[in-house]
Amino acid sequence: MDYNVTLLIFGILLLLTGLIGKIKAKELEIGTESRVIRVVVGLIGVGLVILSLILSPVRQLFTGGDSSGDGSSSSGEVTTVEVPDIVGDSVEAARSVLVARGLRLGSHTGTRQSEQVKPGSIASQRPSAGTQADRGSAVSFETAVAPLAPTLPSSSTIAEDCVRHDLGRLRAEQVGGRWKITEGDHWLLDFDSDSDSARRALEVLQFYRADRICYVERPNAPMMYILSGSTAPSQSLPGEDCIDFNAGSLAIRQEGSRFLLASSSSRMIMFPDRASAERAVAVIRKYGFTRQCFVGRPQPEFKYFRQ
Repeated sequence: MDYNVTLLIFGILLLLTGLIGKIKAKELEIGTESRVIRVVVGLIGVGLVILSLILSPVRQLFTGGDSSGDGSSSSGEVTTVEVPDIVGDSVEAARSVLVARGLRLGSHTGTRQSEQVKPGSIASQRPSAGTQADRGSAVSFETAVAPLAPTLPSSSTIAEDCVRHDLGRLRAEQVGGRWKITEGDHWLLDFDSDSDSARRALEVLQFYRADRICYVERPNAPMMYILSGSTAPSQSLPGEDCIDFNAGSLAIRQEGSRFLLASSSSRMIMFPDRASAERAVAVIRKYGFTRQCFVGRPQPEFKYFRQ
């Protein structure tokens, strides 16, 4: 309860006690028979009533009225508003959105690399969308810039990790209960129990006359590709499982501690470090690869690229 109201009620009780002498309410009895005490009590009551009436406007003067707790004053005027989402908007569009909400566009605090937001548009804002801000306050922002192109090694200086084999000696066969691509007494690829994938991988190697399998970042290489001498596969084998991509749109994005190589249309390969991802981009551009192919998805043992 408001303390002004408490003072007023208590003052009225004392005033009535001074006038009447005693107040009875059920088993409660308040008051006295003494005339002097009644006069004193009554005067105290009058004083409290007057004090409560004086303090009420003084309090409003200093506090500006009671807050309603919902962003408005006692007069009903809204003092806070919800901050709108302006990320992705142009600067001028963001300014208009904020003004319509009772806010204003604040300072430009810098730039941020973004693949999702058009360069020059709003990339981030502070305070963030959905929070409450005082009417008339400013929302600062950063604008987007295109991600920096990866610094790629020259195609003439790429350290390629390729394992050569004799194409005529390759076989798809079971070794110790597992299907493998073998060359004499050693194996190149292990397909576990998947005999169809082992045979298909051999068919791919023979069709493209691939005499070497190359890797980026062994062991557990994220990227494999095949070559015939120094030539990349360029024909089309019927029934291939391939995904087209635009080599010109390749980008490297950090996701946690790893680095994703992606095109404009798909996520392609995850690498443990940026240097490996940059080497992969250099290989793709060196050989003009435009298709990423698989044997045995969803967890293919054999992957390759072709033009």
